Amino acid sequence: MGEAEVFETNVNEISEKDLLVSALKSTEKTFFNYIFLESLFEMNLYLENTASLLKNLLYLIVKIFEVEIFSFFIFNEGEVQKHSLISNSLSKIEENDFYKVSKLHFGSYVPDDFDLSLLEYNEEQSYRFEKKVKTKQNVISSYEHFVLYANSFVGTFHIGAVEFNYFTEQELKLLHFFCEKIAFLIEMSLNFTSVINKEMRMKKTFSRFVPEEIIDNILGYEGEAKQLVGEKRMVAVVIVDIRDFTAISEINTPENVVSFLNLYFTHMVEIIKKNGGAVDKFMGDSILALFGATTSYEDNAQRAVRTALEMQEVIHTIDTSLLIFPENHELKIGIGIHQGNVVVGNIGCQEKIDYTVIGDSVNLASRLESLTKQYGAPIIISDAIKEELDQTFSTRHLDIVRVKGKSIPVSIYRVMRKEDAYSTEFQETITKAMELYILGAWNLAYNYFTKALDIMPQDTATMVLQNRCKSFASQPPTNWDGAITLLSK
Repeated sequence: MGEAEVFETNVNEISEKDLLVSALKSTEKTFFNYIFLESLFEMNLYLENTASLLKNLLYLIVKIFEVEIFSFFIFNEGEVQKHSLISNSLSKIEENDFYKVSKLHFGSYVPDDFDLSLLEYNEEQSYRFEKKVKTKQNVISSYEHFVLYANSFVGTFHIGAVEFNYFTEQELKLLHFFCEKIAFLIEMSLNFTSVINKEMRMKKTFSRFVPEEIIDNILGYEGEAKQLVGEKRMVAVVIVDIRDFTAISEINTPENVVSFLNLYFTHMVEIIKKNGGAVDKFMGDSILALFGATTSYEDNAQRAVRTALEMQEVIHTIDTSLLIFPENHELKIGIGIHQGNVVVGNIGCQEKIDYTVIGDSVNLASRLESLTKQYGAPIIISDAIKEELDQTFSTRHLDIVRVKGKSIPVSIYRVMRKEDAYSTEFQETITKAMELYILGAWNLAYNYFTKALDIMPQDTATMVLQNRCKSFASQPPTNWDGAITLLSK
C-alpha cells in the first residue's frame, strides 16, 4: 500500500469530533474564546426572560458539543427552573435515568430543607433536537456535571453523551470556560427578571389605589436622584372623612370596624381610580386623594368634584350590617376639595419613604372637609375649584372664611349636579342674602335669610348665616371685610 493510500485511509477513519478537537488544539484558545463570547453576546436579547435564555443557551451548546442531552437546574428565590435539550435518538429510559442522576447531583448544592421530590420531570421544559444516530445502542456512556458559581442563585449544568470517554481534557476545559461565562449571564437575567417581577407586584398592589398610567410614570423615573427631587404641581386635593366615626368605633368591635373600613375603602378607591385620581394615603377613616399629582389632566378640578359626587351617591349603598350606630346616627361622609400648588415627590428617610404631597393646599382641603358638618353640606369646595367647573355642575356660595393660621380669606361653596340644583326662587333669595351679608347690611341680610328658610326650613347653612346676622346686628365686628375668622381647625 502506498503512502498516499495510507494517508487517505487514516483521514477517513477520523471522526468529526476528532477533527473539531484537532482544530481547536491547533487554533489559539483566544480565538475560540472570541467566537464563543460573540455568540454569548447575542444571548443578551433574552435577558428579560430567564426561561428563554436557558433554552437558547442549550441550543448554542449543541452547536459546539456533539452530545445527546443537556440540562440546567437553577435554584433562585426558593424556586427551581429546569430546562433540558434532548436528542431524538435517546430512549425515554435513558432520558429519565439522566434526569434522576442530574437531580441527585443538583440536590447536593441546594439548601438542606429543599424538597427534591418537587423536582418532577416537566415535558414543557424539555426541548428536542434532531441528531443522526451513530450507534445501534444509544446508551448514555459519558456524563459530567458542572456547578454554575454565582452570588444570587445555585445552579448546575449537566451533559451526557453516547460516546464512551467523550469528555477529554480539552472538552472539559471548554465546558468549564463555558459554565464560567454563562453563570454571569444567567445571574444578570435572574436579577433583571427579579426587578421586573417586583415592579409587576408593585403595580398589582398599587393599582388598587392608583391608575396604572400613574404607576408607570413613577416606575419610569430614571435614577434614584430624580425620584427624590420634589416638584411643584397644580393639584386638586380631595379629603374624605366619615362623620362621627370615633363615636361609631367606640361601640363596635375592632374586627368589625376594620372589616367595614376595608369594604368602604374598596368602594371609594374604585371611584377615585375611575376618574383618574390617586389615593395618596389613608388616615384612619379619612382618605387623601389627588388629581394631577403625577398625571395631570386639563379638568383635574372637575374630575375631583365628579369623584366627590359619586362617593356621596354610593355611600348609601355600602353594607353597614356589621356596625352598630349611635342613636340618630347613620353613615355619612364629608368631603373638602381645593386646588392649588403642592410639592410632589418622595418624602421621608432611608428607612421609610413615601411618594406624597405637602403644602397649604392639602391643609385647606382638610379645613374645608371639617366645615361640611357645620354648614350641613356634604361637599365643600373652594373658589379655586369653582372657577374650573363647567355647566354640568351647580354651586351655592356658603360663606367667606379665614381658616385658622391663614390671613387670606377663601370663598367656600356647596356643589351638586345641575339636575339636583336648588329651586330658582331659593337660589335667587340666598344669593341676595349673601350679597347684603358681605356688605354688612345685617338686618336686610337677616330678612332675606329668613325668606330663604321659608323656602327650605331645614337648611343648615342658611340658619348659620341668619344667626350670625342677628348677632352682628347687635354687636358688629370691627374691620369687617366679609370674611368670618375660624378659631378652630
